[in-house]
Amino acid sequence: MAFALEIAAGGLFLAGGDEGESGVSLPGRAARRGNAWVFGHAALRVGGGTLDDFWEALSVEPVSGWGEKTSLARSMIAYHHLRELLQQMPKADDFALVLPVDILENEEKLGLVLGMAKSLGIALRALVPGPLCAVLGATERSDASKPVTVVELEPGGWSLARLTTDAEAFWSITAHHYLPELGSRVIEDFAFRAWASRFLSDHAFDIHHAEDTERAFRESVALGLEALSKGLDAELIIRGRRERRLTISPATASDLFREMATAVARRITSQLSDWTGALILTDRARHLPGLKSALIAEGWETVYEVETGATAKTLARMAEAWPPTHDLLNVPEINRLPHPSQTPLPGKPAKPAGHPHSEAATHVLIGDQAHPLASLPDANKEPTPLPGDIVDTPLGRGKAIRVLET
Repeated sequence: MAFALEIAAGGLFLAGGDEGESGVSLPGRAARRGNAWVFGHAALRVGGGTLDDFWEALSVEPVSGWGEKTSLARSMIAYHHLRELLQQMPKADDFALVLPVDILENEEKLGLVLGMAKSLGIALRALVPGPLCAVLGATERSDASKPVTVVELEPGGWSLARLTTDAEAFWSITAHHYLPELGSRVIEDFAFRAWASRFLSDHAFDIHHAEDTERAFRESVALGLEALSKGLDAELIIRGRRERRLTISPATASDLFREMATAVARRITSQLSDWTGALILTDRARHLPGLKSALIAEGWETVYEVETGATAKTLARMAEAWPPTHDLLNVPEINRLPHPSQTPLPGKPAKPAGHPHSEAATHVLIGDQAHPLASLPDANKEPTPLPGDIVDTPLGRGKAIRVLET
């Protein structure tokens, strides 16, 4: 079984299986509880010093503003975060790794991530940029003839990655921008203040009367934004002598966040003023209610959305073709991937000869690039290789692999 791990500023998602059917996630939040670290939504219940930017600002420098007993480098916090996730799926001892562009392009950050993998005894199959996987994980199939921009939400702002396809319908990243404003921290703070005010008016109850009540409500807000990103109602609940509940519908949330969503949509549109094509919103970008509608209102005709975990699940289906390695200095970095709807070139056989279609190789991996068999000279020769076969081609010797359609 092949696995794929996505590391994003907003958290971790690990998926495995031929169809990417199994998966676990852990939001990118951390806090100290006594001498131990807790992660995910459990960190919100601790209160007083919760961190949510340790992947975005990955470094060996101590976290500023913390006391001597709690101060720790972001890289060490990220390491504990990763180890906590892997304990939930112990069979994942190797995987393809999906990383943000800023980590892949920063030698220090990438070295820290590879060091974590080595310390945990993990073998890696490949390093893949997150936006590249997001294109393949879009819930609707994008048009391979048109460029796309992947929109990602991070704690401190927005990441925009431009992707285009080449003559073989392979996607690759051609540009990347970062907008350091209105990130997930701002969105959650706004939701907390607005929903706390609404809660007070509904229940005549001071949400700030006790620290534990405030922590519980903040956790409820974070969970509520996740629910809204999936098109579900947000249930904000405070339990005490009696349960107090506030329900926020997606429509209500969109109205509440309209001004902020419009501001973000205009900022994105301004940054991409000379770009055309479609937009793809990651599952984390959907945490800003109403963003898709605001982008359409700004003139974007096509806005796709990526379902939760789809990026890692898509790569898990492809990772079986890449052999794992503990030589972390030579892990291949995959900078281009085929469009899911790619079809054989005209005049080439639609199905490989000599092996069942479900088993035959579809591409040859030469270095870090996978070339479709149908596009190579002598592609009609029999037999068609199986995944794992060593193949000599006019472009050089490579390994036959099978790339599954998604």
